[in-house]
Amino acid sequence: PPGPKRRRFNIEEWSKDNVAVGLRNLGNTCYLNASIQMLLTVPGFADDLRAVYDAISKRHGDGRKSPNTPLTSSLLEVAGHVGVLPAAEGETQSGGTRPAPLVANPISVKKAMDELSDKFRGYEQRDAHEFLIEMIDSLHEELSRAKTRHKDSEKKDDRAAADQIGANEPGRESNENLAKKDNLVLPTDKYFRLEAKVTLTCDCCGYRRGMNELYRHLSIDVGGDDGTWSIAQGLSLFFEPEKREVKCEKCSEGKTATQTMKIISLPKVLLLHLKRFIFTMKPAQSAIEKENQRSNTKADEGSAKDGSCDVKVLTQAPLEASLRKNTARVILQEEISLDPFYEDESEVTEGKDVSDGLGVDKRPAYGVRAVVNHIGDNSCSGHYMANALRSKSLESKKSSSHRDHREMWLVFDDEVASESSPDAVLNDERNQRSAYMAMYIS
Repeated sequence: PPGPKRRRFNIEEWSKDNVAVGLRNLGNTCYLNASIQMLLTVPGFADDLRAVYDAISKRHGDGRKSPNTPLTSSLLEVAGHVGVLPAAEGETQSGGTRPAPLVANPISVKKAMDELSDKFRGYEQRDAHEFLIEMIDSLHEELSRAKTRHKDSEKKDDRAAADQIGANEPGRESNENLAKKDNLVLPTDKYFRLEAKVTLTCDCCGYRRGMNELYRHLSIDVGGDDGTWSIAQGLSLFFEPEKREVKCEKCSEGKTATQTMKIISLPKVLLLHLKRFIFTMKPAQSAIEKENQRSNTKADEGSAKDGSCDVKVLTQAPLEASLRKNTARVILQEEISLDPFYEDESEVTEGKDVSDGLGVDKRPAYGVRAVVNHIGDNSCSGHYMANALRSKSLESKKSSSHRDHREMWLVFDDEVASESSPDAVLNDERNQRSAYMAMYIS
């Protein structure tokens, strides 16, 4: 693949006034930078990722190697560089005299993702939504494999230790600790796990069948280009009942069913993808122009020879796929609720109350925490930026014993990080028309 394009500006000059640490653009990698900044905005995610990583790579003095988790390691490395996690040992000079960097390099994340998937190799513009979801899924798969390998190893070591100690209290405690390790919750499940019950009801006999489905994000519609839409409307449409052509398993007459979807387990993070890019088929304009140009050339040649002027104009051409961008204005509410889409508390699934003990008044509301905007006409070009609500203390460029935990909205434009405001992020019409992903936290 071609190498990254060289930046035409002085990065140090552009980032000298940064209020937070930006990420270096490696060459059309704004999609990667915006996705990383959004993910690291989730309160507690990086800390839990570090805790799980440490738990599954714990040393026992027997020379065992750390788990093969390059993506996890690289993301933790970047989290330390941008200040979301404490910097690792050795990253500052003795006495802490070296100033904190204003721009971090995400090349390790890029390399790790390139090893795991060929979808984002090279330095062409990519889709930020596709990248973020792929990164979350890859993190989950990587940690799941490492957890399984090290769980088996821990079992062997702990049981050997218990045999040496004997059937006493320390031995039983070891088994209890082993059980805790077996039940280690991955941060991808802790934060990005929404479970829904999908039910098909035969329109003829009323027979019902259902299954539970897992979602780490929701892709919602955004209405027409000229209208005004809202996140709540998009969610309502996503969970709206729909007709499906499906043969009933019970009766012979049933050919259609009504599909309904209700939430049975709430996520800590509600990650929403706004379906801006619409798949369409249109005539290949390049083919039309090429054929018409050839016809005009022939006509000119014929006219010069015998005075005739028979021009054949091509008005139809083979269809080609394209992605049209929907620029509808989307109202980004500061707070939303998932109550209208929650399963009725009186129903029971597999013997368990689907409400999980949360009454209507106790279910969490979701507050907006980050928005990724796409500026441009199509998915193969343009530019991505991330707006994120971050703790000021985590973004401080100067070390201090005083930690101010006030939060502020920040705009991350690759290397440049500047302060913003809720009004600018949520109410500016340009941002409402370019919002591509929104992240809400309970």
